[in-house]
Amino acid sequence: MFKFSLLLGMAFLAAFNSLAQGTKILEAAQQQQIEQRITSKNILFVADSLFADYRREPFTFRQQTGGYEEGLYYLRKLYERAVKAEIRPVYAQQKSDETDALSRQEARAAAEFQYEKLKRIAGEYQQQGNLEKARELYLRAITIKPGDQDAVKKLEAVDLLLKEKGGK
Repeated sequence: MFKFSLLLGMAFLAAFNSLAQGTKILEAAQQQQIEQRITSKNILFVADSLFADYRREPFTFRQQTGGYEEGLYYLRKLYERAVKAEIRPVYAQQKSDETDALSRQEARAAAEFQYEKLKRIAGEYQQQGNLEKARELYLRAITIKPGDQDAVKKLEAVDLLLKEKGGK
């Protein structure tokens, strides 16, 4: 009887330990879920703060995040994480979409800036008589904005000057 009681006690103890361990695992999982939710809420708060910075002071935003495109990409990822965590998913998705649209707008603005810069420098090379370099830069400008006739006309003028220069 003593052996039976001992075995029963050990079985009870093992079951109790197993139950306690299961409870600890469940509590840990619940705690992790709570921490993820808190983190997600923080992510949404951080994303909204950065987004407000972008709207208020784009230059400061660029300095904080390493650039407009990088910063907007980071913002979009934060909002996407909030969507996945189901923290205000409709709002977070709207902000993610808005951030994506702003990113495309910034990319177009950067391309336009680069295009104008290439045309300006090409014009300077053309005035200095460095027609080969001017031609190269006009070609690069055309790759940025293929449909723009300004750079095409200037390239044609440079090609004509190069042809005349070579024919003399």
